[in-house]
Amino acid sequence: EVPAKAAVVLPLPRDTTDYLILDVSLGNTNKFTFCTWVILFEEEASPLTDLYTKLSIGSGNQPDQLVLGFWKRTNFFFSIKESPVSLKLAGGIESNSLQHFCLVWNSTGGAILYQNAELVSANEHAFKDASLNLDGILIIGQEQDS
Repeated sequence: EVPAKAAVVLPLPRDTTDYLILDVSLGNTNKFTFCTWVILFEEEASPLTDLYTKLSIGSGNQPDQLVLGFWKRTNFFFSIKESPVSLKLAGGIESNSLQHFCLVWNSTGGAILYQNAELVSANEHAFKDASLNLDGILIIGQEQDS
């Protein structure tokens, strides 16, 4: 059975000038799944040269408890407590092509990344034995300290 608080689906902003801020109380966890659709239009191709954050959660004493996003067009990254892990994308992110990404992480099995329903990358040691406090400010579309 899926807990009610886990059944939250939120649309992400289309570009980097829009973002959504929510006050959340999701509690402590040692696992999560994050899925997103991404389409980069031709005119948006050149700005994605460095970091493109999709979601971040932080609290007063830990501004970047969890950060998820893309690095350049070739990697999906996530960080827990400001310690990053990068997972390679299969063929990167193509322009004008709607693509689906899912990151599954747990503290005992590591991280698995799916791109368009195919396993493309894994890191079984990613944040081994870590836990997250997901109470605080959730920002969809940018980092906490942007």
